[in-house]
Amino acid sequence: MLAVIGFLLNRQVSNFLGSFGYELNGVPRVWFLRDQYEFFEASLPGQLVIQDLYVFELFVWLALLIAAMRVSIGVFDLGALEAVSIGLSKLGISLFKYFTTLFLLGPFAILVSVNIGWTSRVSQLAYIMQHSIRAFLSIEAFVFCGGVFFLTEGLMFLLWLLFTSKRASSSSKIPE
Repeated sequence: MLAVIGFLLNRQVSNFLGSFGYELNGVPRVWFLRDQYEFFEASLPGQLVIQDLYVFELFVWLALLIAAMRVSIGVFDLGALEAVSIGLSKLGISLFKYFTTLFLLGPFAILVSVNIGWTSRVSQLAYIMQHSIRAFLSIEAFVFCGGVFFLTEGLMFLLWLLFTSKRASSSSKIPE
């Protein structure tokens, strides 16, 4: 939802970034956004509003910052994932399935959102791209942020499995 609001207010967001010294001339600094800029300029000339790419770049940096904070803070509180484990087991969901879903879905979502060649071949996304680049970039930003979230949670769950889960299972064994 925040991505949609950010893209609707693209000029205001760009001006806000500019007030902090963010240079708004030229193409964005993130490599895949430069690729998307070149793709849009070549395939849909004149339709791209450059501020939309700056808003996408803002969401990329925010997602990476939040992921880094989540991992750095979460490392010190891996026990909190015990509640997730208990909740999943009550629902009958395998921890292995949960873990693999997070680790497969996260990187896949990120790859899809950064590779304009893949997404431009999907007919529904190509239709959206031709009619509203802003809507297309909003979807891509949402997918990218979701992918970063899933990958981060998968990493946290992996750390929990490697460190906390083994310790808890070994300490809960009753000596004979």
